Amino acid sequence: MDLITFNYEPFTLFFIALLSFSGSYTSIQLFHQSGENHKFPRLKKWFSPVLLGLTIWSIQYVSVIRYDNPIYYNQLYFIIGFIVAAGGCFLAYHMIHSTDFKWRAVTGSAVAFTGTIKFVHVIYGYSMWNVQVDIKWEIVFLSLVIPFLISLAAFYFIFDGLNASTNILRSTSSLGLGILIMNYLCLKSLVLWASPEAVQPAFLMTERETFILVSIAAFILIVTGFIFQMLSNQRMRREQDIKRIRLHSLFHQNPYAIYALDSRGRVVNCNPAAEKITGYPLEELINKSYRAFVPKKYHKEALTNFFSTLRGNTAEFQTKIISGINEELTIKVKSFPIVYQEKINGVYAIIQDITENVHLKLKLSEKENHYRLVSEFSRELILLMDSSGTPKFVSPSHFNTLGYQEEELLQYNALALIHPDDREKAERTFATIKKTCLPSNEIFRYKMKSGDYICLESSVVPIIESGEQYYLVTSREITERIELEEKLRFLAYHDSLTHIPNRGYFSSRLEEKIKEFSEETGGFSVMILDFDRFKWVNDTFGHDTGDQLLIDFVARVKDNIDKDEFFSRLGGDEFALILPCNNIEHIKSRSDKLLKALQKAWKIKQHEFITTSSIGIARYPMDGKDFKSILAHADQALYHAKSKGRNTSSFYTSIIEETYSRRTTIENGLRVALEQNHFFLVYQPQIHVQSNEIAGVEVLLRYVHPVLGMISPAEFIPLCENNGMIDEVTHWVIKKALEQQNSWTEEGMPRMKMAINISPSTIVNSSFAEVLNKYFKAWNVSSEYIELEITEDVFFEYSSQTLQTLTELEKMGIKLALDDFGSGYSSLRQMKELPLHKIKIDKVFIDHVESDRDRAFLDSILDLTKKLESTVVCEGVESKKQVDYLVSKGDIIAQGYYYSIPLTAWEFKHWYENYKMQYAISH
Repeated sequence: MDLITFNYEPFTLFFIALLSFSGSYTSIQLFHQSGENHKFPRLKKWFSPVLLGLTIWSIQYVSVIRYDNPIYYNQLYFIIGFIVAAGGCFLAYHMIHSTDFKWRAVTGSAVAFTGTIKFVHVIYGYSMWNVQVDIKWEIVFLSLVIPFLISLAAFYFIFDGLNASTNILRSTSSLGLGILIMNYLCLKSLVLWASPEAVQPAFLMTERETFILVSIAAFILIVTGFIFQMLSNQRMRREQDIKRIRLHSLFHQNPYAIYALDSRGRVVNCNPAAEKITGYPLEELINKSYRAFVPKKYHKEALTNFFSTLRGNTAEFQTKIISGINEELTIKVKSFPIVYQEKINGVYAIIQDITENVHLKLKLSEKENHYRLVSEFSRELILLMDSSGTPKFVSPSHFNTLGYQEEELLQYNALALIHPDDREKAERTFATIKKTCLPSNEIFRYKMKSGDYICLESSVVPIIESGEQYYLVTSREITERIELEEKLRFLAYHDSLTHIPNRGYFSSRLEEKIKEFSEETGGFSVMILDFDRFKWVNDTFGHDTGDQLLIDFVARVKDNIDKDEFFSRLGGDEFALILPCNNIEHIKSRSDKLLKALQKAWKIKQHEFITTSSIGIARYPMDGKDFKSILAHADQALYHAKSKGRNTSSFYTSIIEETYSRRTTIENGLRVALEQNHFFLVYQPQIHVQSNEIAGVEVLLRYVHPVLGMISPAEFIPLCENNGMIDEVTHWVIKKALEQQNSWTEEGMPRMKMAINISPSTIVNSSFAEVLNKYFKAWNVSSEYIELEITEDVFFEYSSQTLQTLTELEKMGIKLALDDFGSGYSSLRQMKELPLHKIKIDKVFIDHVESDRDRAFLDSILDLTKKLESTVVCEGVESKKQVDYLVSKGDIIAQGYYYSIPLTAWEFKHWYENYKMQYAISH
């Protein structure tokens, strides 16, 4: 066998090197472009190892084309060698791409790559048909170690990335060099001997065929590399253009200011926003240090961040600058290094003007602080809860109002502490709010930590925060208000003094009784009760005593009525009672029981006195079909009872209505009687029966109604007392009488004593004596010519004030007479205390003086008056027998029709002149 020796030519060496470096470069570029941001990534991922394997395989066969002896190749091993080369390269790329552990990936890829080349070389040895191979093992070791180290460097650069051109160059150089060196050492490790006796295989490929096939593969390799390089360059230029456009747009259209600073902090470039934000034109900014715009107190912070960025760090901080209009701006700065060729030669600074944001944040912080203060110190309870009622926030005011700490309330459902009686209403309200998303106000009773309940008025407002539904509950305590409202509601239907139902409540109850009426339920009755002397109590003892009398009156009535009888105060001293029946006998017994109870003496504040009451009764449906009529008829019955002498009751009848109508007509006329001169005075002489001398005259009031004509004093005087006119009328009578006294004097008549009737209500007026004295001075009339007549009613209104007024009148020289003695109620004790000078005996005792019984009564009265040393006047003397009887009893004064009827002033003058002439003739 002959030794086969190498015979390299320059062209062969150049061609092998071209294949090695171009194949490595093209494969690495394809591998780099197999990411998802490139076109056809999956194709490039598979094609890059195939191309690298083709490179290794081609070099292996091209290296031995120019041996001295011709070599024949087995086609099967020829194909297997290509498949092994491509598969091994795929494994090497896969390992560098599939793990994040750098040295594990780099080492594994280098091992796979070195093993692939060596395995392809072994296959190559088996593919030669007419060659016998011997191995130099010392060179085999070098052929593994040296290429492994070189490929280790290549895959190291591949792992670090191929973005930088230096990494691509290093990776390509290392990988191509490793392929060449290993191919060379592998061939050097083989000793080839020509073997003509070798058996020719079925598939045999000549050296010429091998060259053509390898040339085609090499051509494909070079063309593919050229195409990919051209496409890559175009793509890179396009990407660079896009990047440049994007960077230009980002730089010039950015709303934030962008500054490019050199390593000394001077402005190299800036965008239009920088001019707009800072107020400096570009010309003033270029080549100026950033420190020229930053206030000195912020220099240190800015310098620290600038040098930190120059060291490769990014910085984000907030500082201030002075604008071109000398305004201090608050800015937010983001800085990052400018890197060129792996060196930092400047800083990019992106600046955002946050002056307005800072002001807004400051205002927001102030508002949040205000809200916090409101929440912490507000007396209102503020609670935020979710849709399930779970509290998310409770204000501190809950502790002051309810006694719970915040942590305690957060453990409860917001509805759990509502009063059980209010909880169902609260749940309905909450469900409605959740359904309608509309706010609502409600009042609930809420449980305090002490266990007591208070009233809260709660406003619930639904709100949405971060897509979640919440409910803001603002509550305030209204316990006092509720109590006040309940009190006001009570007062609206009850009397504030006596606490019994008032007129409004009575009206509604009466309306209800009328609506409920039916034949089965039966009718009912209305009683109206009235004090007969309430004004006297107020005027005599004061309003405090009057108020207490009303309270005691109510208590006494309540003690004498049944539970099913409705008692109320209509106003003043007027009360009403609704009885659930209309039987006359039953109602009469009930009214008599009340009158008897109300006749008992009252003991109030060390005062003891007696009052009476009157009751008017109307029955439903007999006396009225509606509210107004039944009440009006009961009122008419009341006044009828008063007109009968009081201290009695009266049922409504049609006659009462007629009487009431007449009384109303008279009352209406009385209101204008003084203005329209419907009053006038008459005078009735009083005569000493023994001497027939004139003792004086009684001044009597007369009233002529424009429609009804002359009205009796017994009819209109009580009406004046009831409607409060009596004082005004009394003063009018006194002034007219004094005026007439002066007129008679001017006409030549002597002054004579005038007896004027005075109402008890006038006597109790503390200023009456003072006013009367003024009248005497005004008309220049001595008080000795005025005599005041009071009725026995004064004993009902007897008080210290009454005694004081009468005593003052006596001191003024005014004589006092007790009128109509024996016709009413007289107290001997009080008669003894009062300064009475004259007693007028009522007509009833003189009418039947011929009767022994009546004469006995009269004798007793006359004896009594003599013992009291009072002058006696007998009223109603109308006959000679009556006069003769009185003459026999001593010096008694008589008044009556026997001597004269009441006369007008003019008539009395003529009567006086005639009487004097007759008196002179008789004597």
